[in-house]
Amino acid sequence: MPQKIRRFCMKKRKCLPYLFSGILLFTLILTTCSGHFSIGASVLDTEPSTSVPTEISSEAPTEVPSGLPDNPQETVFPQKPKPIPQGLIRGKNGHLYFYQNGKKLKNRWKTIKKKTYYFGKDAKACTGKKNISHYLCYFNKKGVLTRKIDKNKKMVALTYDDGPSVYTPTILKTLKKNDSVATFFVVGSRVSTYSKTVQKAYDNGCQIGNHTYDHKILTRVGKKEVQKQVSKTNRAVKKVIGINPVVMRPPGGATSSNIKSWVGMPSIIWSIDTLDWKTRDSASTQKAVLNHVKDGDIVLMHDLYKATATASQTIIPELTRRGYQLVTVSELAECRGGMKQNKSYSKFPKKQK
Repeated sequence: MPQKIRRFCMKKRKCLPYLFSGILLFTLILTTCSGHFSIGASVLDTEPSTSVPTEISSEAPTEVPSGLPDNPQETVFPQKPKPIPQGLIRGKNGHLYFYQNGKKLKNRWKTIKKKTYYFGKDAKACTGKKNISHYLCYFNKKGVLTRKIDKNKKMVALTYDDGPSVYTPTILKTLKKNDSVATFFVVGSRVSTYSKTVQKAYDNGCQIGNHTYDHKILTRVGKKEVQKQVSKTNRAVKKVIGINPVVMRPPGGATSSNIKSWVGMPSIIWSIDTLDWKTRDSASTQKAVLNHVKDGDIVLMHDLYKATATASQTIIPELTRRGYQLVTVSELAECRGGMKQNKSYSKFPKKQK
């Protein structure tokens, strides 16, 4: 029996450390929990101050700083500054160009994306025909430069009579390829048949002149017939291109002071006669022009003949290579002092200073 008790006690001794550790841990837990409860009670027992002022202040209300909204719930965003216009801008009455600082470009040339403009005194891009310095310029409706003639450089007016014909398009193609124009003195009775050709010539910048309706020699008819020949041709041309011719060439160059007054527009003769109507030879026509041409000349040819169209394919590029500007009769006249009605002109040389 004592031996059993001794064994039991030995076992208890071994368990005592564990027992004391458990008691200590339990005590710590109780202490911690009691601390939390006491803190929570103190917090709960403490009430917030509910006292409110019993008197209303007689002082004036504090002013709201300027710039703040009357309703504090509304959010006010600062206005964005208007963007400064820059570059080419289309306005109500035309195109304008603005520098980076918003200033308009005036009285200056400007090339934008390979297109040339001129902005005048009103800052708008020029349109139509304009004389700018020593240049006669043409601009389309958007203000883009389409042609420019230097009045100080030499120029020639090529003219073609008796057409239009099936060979006229060849001449037009050559002119356009060389950035050149000419004047076509058309026979009125042929206009409706070749209306598309007449329209194309006009659209390309060429001038359409009056060469009577039936190619009658005007010195052989009276006033009534002269005026009839001119007016019928004017109507035929206007029906196609929308405007009347402003220059005429009497068939054969036959005219008189009376005929000039009856016609009512400048009569255009010539300074170089190629005689292409007679020779029907391309080489002869080329020589007649290239061996004799001078500044201000008016060259006579006829677009009725294939040989003339062929000759033009050499004449036109060669003249431009020599530095000649190929212009219409009216352009040549404008660059050299102008024309008057009831007068005849065979050339427009540069005036000597």
